Amino acid sequence: MIAYLALITLLLGPPVLSLIATFRRARYERSRGHSGRRARYLAAFSIAGLLVNLRLMPAILGATEGLGWHHAAAGGVAWLCLWTWIIVSFLPRVRRQRTARS
Repeated sequence: MIAYLALITLLLGPPVLSLIATFRRARYERSRGHSGRRARYLAAFSIAGLLVNLRLMPAILGATEGLGWHHAAAGGVAWLCLWTWIIVSFLPRVRRQRTARS
C-alpha cells in the first residue's frame, strides 16, 4: 500500500507542482503587463502531463510483471513536468532592457 502511494506521488506530484507554478508565473506576467502566453503554454503542457499520467495510472497500479512501458511513459512525463516546475519556479525572472541606439 505504501509503495502504491509513493508511486502515485512520484508520478502525479510533478505535473501538479508545475501546473501551480505556471499559473503563478502567468499571474505574475499579467500583473506586469505581459500576455503570459508562455506560462499558459506550459500550463497546458502540465495539464496534458497530468491527464496522461491519470490515464496510465490504472495500468501502472494493476501491473503484476515488473516495469513496463506504462511505467516508462508516466515516468517520462513526470520527469518533464518536474523540470518545467524547476525552470518556472526557480530561475530568475528575465527583464528585458531596451538600449537606446544612436
